[in-house]
Formats: sequence, structure tokens, C-alpha cells
Amino acid sequence: MDALSADPSKKFRDEELTRMGLEPSAIRRWFLKNHGITFHAYQRMFRLNSAFRHLREGAPVTGTAFGSGYDSLSGFADSFKSVFGVAPSNSRHRNVINIERLDTPLGTMFACAADAGVCLLEFSDRKMLETELKDIARLHNAEIIPGHNPHFDTLRQQLDEYFAGTRKSFTVPLFTPGTPFQQKVWELLQSVPFGATSTYKRQAHALHMPAAIRAVARANGMNRISILVPCHRIISEDGQLTGYGGGVHRKQWLLDHEKRTPDPKADTNCFKSGHIDLFLIFIILIASLPANWHRLGKEVTHDPQLPENRMEESPQKQNLLADQYRGIVDRYGRGPHDRAMAA
Repeated sequence: MDALSADPSKKFRDEELTRMGLEPSAIRRWFLKNHGITFHAYQRMFRLNSAFRHLREGAPVTGTAFGSGYDSLSGFADSFKSVFGVAPSNSRHRNVINIERLDTPLGTMFACAADAGVCLLEFSDRKMLETELKDIARLHNAEIIPGHNPHFDTLRQQLDEYFAGTRKSFTVPLFTPGTPFQQKVWELLQSVPFGATSTYKRQAHALHMPAAIRAVARANGMNRISILVPCHRIISEDGQLTGYGGGVHRKQWLLDHEKRTPDPKADTNCFKSGHIDLFLIFIILIASLPANWHRLGKEVTHDPQLPENRMEESPQKQNLLADQYRGIVDRYGRGPHDRAMAA
């Protein structure tokens, strides 16, 4: 990958891979698993992606074509137009969004990134995925092609840390075009703390729009960046999980994962500054109780006016308290873990 990045025009054939000590069939399987395409197809996409960026920076078409390893201008133009939909000479006003496949403990995800940041992170079996891909292509005036983007490295690392329980917030840049209202809702979503939950009603009140509960819910549903913009932390007023684009089973997993991940910054020492005063007050109150305080407690507990047995809470309440372009998709396919998750 480093050699390909250093010289996108270089063509690594099977013979050269063998001379480098690499097994071509192993390389092919790895790229099919991680990128959904063969290594040679990835090389072609990488060359065209690099050529596109050079053209947008003002490089001449002829120099870009031969510098990308093409033997003729016509061959370069045909390949370029088949991918980007425009001729090389008309590409300076178009953008590129790269797409990459990520494997996670919850199944395969697709990530898209532009120069400004990550613009999509969704599970591969989300029903709205094709619509979302078309939307971001339209909003960015871009073509979506497989290829590497520097933001993917940061995203992959931070996702791995999140699933390992060592990261609670994300710093990878995000690019989320939308309406002003959607932008406010998505920004507010990112303020819901790790391990906590909120509701559509609370979100609406926080926006000073208490009557906009349904609009807030719709904007949550339009979020295209799962986990990083944590719409999974929004539940209904009665504690139910409600819907989730990645599936309610994944929403439950994410909430459980965040609840059981310890917070290393949590201060559990009551003798530290800020806690000592409360501790002293507690000691003083205990010392000031009458000598027969234990008897008083028994008398109150056995007051005949009080029910002898408290009613047990319903299972529902116990649960409430306990839980505070189709072509691109088809080309990549579904990961083997997704079927297991769906089952």
C-alpha cells in the first residue's frame, strides 16, 4: 500500500508481487475481504482517484493521463468517464467521495469520506443505505468510488478503540451537510454523554422547540454517521429503544457496551476535594441522632398504618429503570458476520 501510494502509476502484476515475496492469491483474497474488489481493480481505482485529484488542482489532462500509467489519452478518457461520469476536461467542478468497507464486532459497515471529513458510516444491511449514498453524492456534487482516504485510518483506529472499551469520544473530522435544523439536531446528538441516554422530547426542549418532537425524531433518522453521531443513545419516554437504522439488536448492544465500559475519569474517592464536605456532614448527622435511633427505625418500619409488603415493580418498569446507488452495495456484498447478527 505504501508503494502504491508513493507511485499510483505503478502497476503491480502477479510476477512482481511474487518477486516481492507476496502470494498473489493471498493478496487477492485480502482485498476482496477488506475492499470488496480485487487488488488489480483497486489499483485502477487508485490511479483514477489520484488522477482526479491532480486534475482538480489544475494539472493538464495529457500529463495526468500518462503520469497515471495510461498508454493513450483515449484509454484514460474512457476509463475516467466510466467511473466519474464526466470527461477529464470537465472534472474540475466535481468532487470525489471514497468508500471503504469496515469489519466491526456488529457486522460490516461502509464508510465514506471526502476531503473535509467522514460523511457516512452505516451498517451494510441498512435499508436506507442506497438512498443515503445517492444523497451524499448529490449534496457533495461528487462521485462515490472505492479508494483510500486519509480519514479512514483515523476512523478505523478510533472505532477499534471504541469497541475495545478504551475510547468514549471521537476526534475524526466529520462532514455532515444538511438543513440548519438537521445540523442543530446532529450537533445536539453529539452532546449526549457516553453511557447516557436522552429522548426526543428532551432534545426538542434543549433546542427550545418543545413542539418539534416529531421533527427531531425525523432528523435523528436522517443521521448518516452511526456511532460517531450517537443517535443510538436516543430512546422513547417510556424507556423503549424505538427504531434504529442498524437494527434494534445493535442499538441494545451499543447501549449495553457503553454502560459496562468503566470510566477511568470517574471519581469514586469521597475523601478527595469536593467530596470531603459531604462526608463530614454525613458523619455529623449520624452523630447527632438520638441514642435510640435504631428503635425508632424499627417502630417506623412496623407502623401498622404502613403496608407490610411493598408491591413488586412490574417487569416493564424494571426494564425501564435498568435502561436509562445499489451497485456500490452489491459490489461490496455483505460480510459473513452480518447474517449472524441478523439471526
